[in-house]
Amino acid sequence: MKSVLPDWANIPCDVVCYIVGKIHPSMQDIVRMGAVCQSWQASIELEPKFPICLMLAEREDDNDMRRFLTASEDRVMELELSEIRGRRCWGTPFGWLASYSLDFEIRLFNPLSRASFSLPLISPDASTSFLELSFIFKLILSSSPISPNCIVEAIYGQTYSLAFVKPGDQQWTRIDSTRSISDVTYFDGNFYAVNRIGKVFRCELGLDEGSSAPKCVEFTDKPPQFNRTELNFIVDLGGHLCVIGCNYGEYQYIKEYGEVEMEYINADYPACTSNCIYFTDNQSEFYSTTKGDGVNTGIYNCANKEILRLPVGGR
Repeated sequence: MKSVLPDWANIPCDVVCYIVGKIHPSMQDIVRMGAVCQSWQASIELEPKFPICLMLAEREDDNDMRRFLTASEDRVMELELSEIRGRRCWGTPFGWLASYSLDFEIRLFNPLSRASFSLPLISPDASTSFLELSFIFKLILSSSPISPNCIVEAIYGQTYSLAFVKPGDQQWTRIDSTRSISDVTYFDGNFYAVNRIGKVFRCELGLDEGSSAPKCVEFTDKPPQFNRTELNFIVDLGGHLCVIGCNYGEYQYIKEYGEVEMEYINADYPACTSNCIYFTDNQSEFYSTTKGDGVNTGIYNCANKEILRLPVGGR
């Protein structure tokens, strides 16, 4: 009996769209489906969603390869990125990396297009000897660097202070009355920072004509049920500003004014596990000594408070 091969190219477009909408395809799935035939390619109208990639710290090997762990697929990808060799890097939601080197150069770099923007130096005070890669604790962007409204904010120095710059500016603008900042994020049109004890500040940058000098104003005091932790993070959790404290591998999370269970379902990345925190090396000592290499990389389950270590490969 002669076998009949399915005519995949003639599947109605609305059926293809229906299937695609149900399976939540990854970037790889969209590329593969689009390669089947022209009609399938024309039917797929979804905006591709890149997977969550945890960038692993630089290895001690003498090469230009940097590794990215695709959290949803447990795969390690390697890219040749000589432009960021020896640099400390921070990811952004816009496909760009913010990086810093020992010569104080700060650069925004797109690992796919290889486009880059150099930012002014943040020179340390003459009295400081804090000259390692940890002089810049964090860099965060408000939007893509190609946007005219992009603002870059930095936590820097021994006092963990704040400063900001716009691409094209000649120097950074320091924000008054900021010390011991643990993390900063861009949320609902403003930068918000959290300090070491869990107090949250809103950054008023004074960009409008006639505005006062840039400063941080207290947004909310430390919640009484929030225990002091080793590291504090501030994030946008499903449209809510959330403070997350990390103390020796265990996380505590405060949303608005009460402690909550993290029941946020990640609709944008359905391949990832909900009610979990994905993390990679965030301790500065990993960058100056062990080179990180995924030592502190895993998934923290907020329900059972267990950590699943992710494979980093090539060890």
